[in-house]
Amino acid sequence: MLSPNEVMYMGNLFKSLTSYSAYFGYDNGFGQYYLYENFLKFFINIFPNYFYLVLNIFIASLYILSFVKFFKAFDINIYLLPLFSLWFFSEKFYKKFGGLNWTEEGIAEPRQLGWVFLIFSIAYFYEKKYYLSIFYLTITSYFYFVVILLLIPLFLFLLIRFKVHFKYLTVYSILVSPYLLFLYSENATSNSISESLKIYIVERHPHHLYPFENGVLRREWYPSLEIYISLLLFCFLITIFLRLIKNPNTVELSYLIYFLLALLSIYLVFTYFFPINRFILLMPIRIYNILYFILLISFFSILSSSLNKVLVNLILFGTLVPLLFVSPLLIDAKNFLTGNYVSEVQVLSDEDRGVRLLKLNSINTDHSELINFIKSSLDENDVLLIKDENYLTISLEMTTGVNAYVLEKIIPKSLDNVKEWKNRKFKKLELINECRNSIDLNMDFFILSRNIDSDDECGSIVFTNETYKLSKLK
Repeated sequence: MLSPNEVMYMGNLFKSLTSYSAYFGYDNGFGQYYLYENFLKFFINIFPNYFYLVLNIFIASLYILSFVKFFKAFDINIYLLPLFSLWFFSEKFYKKFGGLNWTEEGIAEPRQLGWVFLIFSIAYFYEKKYYLSIFYLTITSYFYFVVILLLIPLFLFLLIRFKVHFKYLTVYSILVSPYLLFLYSENATSNSISESLKIYIVERHPHHLYPFENGVLRREWYPSLEIYISLLLFCFLITIFLRLIKNPNTVELSYLIYFLLALLSIYLVFTYFFPINRFILLMPIRIYNILYFILLISFFSILSSSLNKVLVNLILFGTLVPLLFVSPLLIDAKNFLTGNYVSEVQVLSDEDRGVRLLKLNSINTDHSELINFIKSSLDENDVLLIKDENYLTISLEMTTGVNAYVLEKIIPKSLDNVKEWKNRKFKKLELINECRNSIDLNMDFFILSRNIDSDDECGSIVFTNETYKLSKLK
């Protein structure tokens, strides 16, 4: 199944085109993902039946190639790459590095592509191949400009430290200027945005953007505090070993760690004193993703400098076997070759709208029945109010084309529409609780709930199975 994040980003391609779509306001503000959307369309059109499998292979290959390039730039023994990959793709790591989770979070997000091209850019910079570095940095910008804004101090630090001519910065600025103008034209907001910022930061994304409340760390952020303290200790230990090795490459890694740690700390202090502002929308604490990656690279640089060839070979062969077992690509390939692979994506023709994506793998029978009923009985003139949102039900609009009106997960990308998102949530609750149409008498409204919710029937039941109940509002 598509992860909630994938539904949020990919669903804009397959949403209903009416004003009752849950993706309202995405056209204003979603232009920042223009390249990402066209990237997905390319894979969907070329590989309609095995789109997701091919996308997995493509992005995984990009990451492996970026690791190889980074190992080469910092003179790390390539035989350690399987162990590094095993660690990188493990559950403990992907939750730290931009959410790269192959089994739960999904990979079809702009940030996954932004991070991998950033790795290429940094590696080429340290190889003094500055134009290649600019090329990959530009791609990063077009896929995930947020990370560029957060790392501007780092780029300036590197330019000054290595005395790189600022002409390269000029070249980069020219390359991204059309995109910046495009973003500005799409995201220009009204003067009164304070309320929208508060809704977006405090109500919708406190787990990402709002660590401090009234000067006190929120309880849900306690684990993040533990991670930060552990990160400080790990940085201290790693840099000691990097300095002891006295290798030019390890010294440069230690400088990177120092600077990124200082930048992260500055961002934390800024968040403490200014918890609600536009800058917070960039998720500045996410800077620790790249710090964590550099720490991991540093650890393997220490291993490479400290171990003899025999031990490195043992590590190589000792990690190849478990890597085969955890690799999602090989699991997919095995299922495909043995005939157990179910096409995860079907692209159906639609004369009015081009293609529509249907993710069918791992969907249970009850959900399949619900999808088939909605597609055969409802259309874009109807509105589906989803009472219990989960990773299955939030994808119903993109899989059926029926308006979902408003979803907790799908918040507009433009601040201009955030208030409307909150108003829609209130109207949706009012409609469900009072069982009357207070929004539009010209539309038919259907309420989707769990079948066990027998005490709150609203309207006449038009569909039911062991999991779902769909009622038409009278």
